[in-house]
Amino acid sequence: MEQVLLVEIDRCWGCKACQVACKQAHQTQPGPGGVEVQAVEGPGAEPSCDYIPVMCQHCSDASCAKACPRGAIKRGAAGEQLIDDALCIGCGLCVRACPFGAVYLRPDTGRAEKCDLCAVRRAQGLVPACAQHCLGRAITLCDVEEVRRRTAGRHVWSMGRVAYVSEQVIFPTKGYV
Repeated sequence: MEQVLLVEIDRCWGCKACQVACKQAHQTQPGPGGVEVQAVEGPGAEPSCDYIPVMCQHCSDASCAKACPRGAIKRGAAGEQLIDDALCIGCGLCVRACPFGAVYLRPDTGRAEKCDLCAVRRAQGLVPACAQHCLGRAITLCDVEEVRRRTAGRHVWSMGRVAYVSEQVIFPTKGYV
């Protein structure tokens, strides 16, 4: 069953519970992590702000994977883009190639890291840590048909295994689930 991480922007409070949960699940050092919540100011005269959890999109045509000279970034069985730590040389080309800023070099190892859609947790029958701990239930792991049903009539933006949805246009439309 093909699954997608659905992010409902209108439900995100900006609490960063997803960010903390990701760091704890992956025992990541201080600094960047697999999820970074960004604040985006809304257009118009009335002040408004949307919070957007930004993570690896697990793109169908991943520029990070293409940029890696060692072939360390490969598609996993569930369609996610995974980094083989043994092959990564820490050159940073994948970091520069990612248009979402979702790949980073770990300060402790110097090797690339990013969201892996909690591959280990999912293999144990669990949902990704960001989805489990999201207080506003803005992040959920769904099959593709459920994503289509839940996003009908709303603005959807997707590049791979992550789909963002909102009542208003926040992202440019580049693809649909």
